[in-house]
Amino acid sequence: MTDRQTKADVSFKLDETKFHSAADVLVYANRMMGMGHPILQCGTVLESMEALERFVGHTVLRSLESKLGPSFVAWLRRNTAMDFDARMELLLPLATGKPIDKTSVLWVDYRAARRLQNEIARGGREVTESEVRRVVKVVADWVDFLSCTVELGNMLRRLKATMELAPPAIASGSEAEKFVVDFLRDARASVSRDRHADVVVVGFGGSKVAIAVKLLSTVAGSGESVSQEITSLQARVVNSVFERGYLVVLVRSAPNELPTVVHENCGGMIETIFVGIGVA
Repeated sequence: MTDRQTKADVSFKLDETKFHSAADVLVYANRMMGMGHPILQCGTVLESMEALERFVGHTVLRSLESKLGPSFVAWLRRNTAMDFDARMELLLPLATGKPIDKTSVLWVDYRAARRLQNEIARGGREVTESEVRRVVKVVADWVDFLSCTVELGNMLRRLKATMELAPPAIASGSEAEKFVVDFLRDARASVSRDRHADVVVVGFGGSKVAIAVKLLSTVAGSGESVSQEITSLQARVVNSVFERGYLVVLVRSAPNELPTVVHENCGGMIETIFVGIGVA
């Protein structure tokens, strides 16, 4: 096997057009670890961290376009291109709506993986298999976290754009939910329905997100109905295994009659997305 073939076989390939999971990272990392060569163990660490950098660069910056505008995000992309730590520390809170908890296991493990990455890059640092496995797990955990926060938000914004550009014929709440479920399944997400909690469940490894879909016939008087749904969804998230919740509100109205931004509620735990599907 040539060096070129080896690179092609083991390099990470995260398709930016599709939903991702930790499995996308792990499949290639495990293949590299299985080869048992010290150089490939170092390569696994570097490739894993590079995959995380690409994932953050794509998902986080894309999500900020709706909040900060394309021009400012283009400026951020250029000026943080060589400083991944800045992207993590400054941009993640903007994208997730929550400050980084630097005492959390997720952040502490990331910093340890980052130090190991830098030591390898400077040369002369050998790594053990246990160190490699820890780094791969850190990257997988971050991909899961970003998938259920930033990337799912991006996907639901694309759902909004798709439905408003070509409004589907939806006659009931169950049809509205089915449309959302089919859209997410086409994006290669793990989707199911929790009948007890009355929500759509999107899974990422060990993380789960609850999505409630509401169909409203008019904009008038919708505020109270949406507020009640947010309160109900928050209770389901707090009292269950869900990391966060999304409320997708389909309204029979023109898009320009609805809020143009995604609303964050309950300390960023719940996001509400309004979709105008035209007048019946």
